[in-house]
Amino acid sequence: MRTLAEDIGAALGTGAHLAGLRRTAAGRFRLAEAIDLASLEALPAPERKARLVALESMLSQLPRVELDAAAEAKLRNGQAVPLLVPAEGISAVYGPGGALVGLGRADGDRLRPLRLTQVPEKG
Repeated sequence: MRTLAEDIGAALGTGAHLAGLRRTAAGRFRLAEAIDLASLEALPAPERKARLVALESMLSQLPRVELDAAAEAKLRNGQAVPLLVPAEGISAVYGPGGALVGLGRADGDRLRPLRLTQVPEKG
């Protein structure tokens, strides 16, 4: 939208900008379903938990890459790991047993870490 406003301004031979912009949806998430932090904190624990969306659910539209334990360890240490099937773009990355590792960026035959989840505590 910002670029569209600039383009319209350029076509008219003048400057242009947006005075305001409000996102009402992002993918399958709608503003009408959102809750502010103060309201969320005020809810009783069971209701609060029911309002939260699981991270895995938010990533369900992304391509899925599954890693073995050795590849997961390398990715968590910031190293790119080889992909069996060449790909491009952002993927949801899962480790052994289906545990979410985070987001990775595929670049041909390599997957690089983008944003990773915290390593689960053992014990």
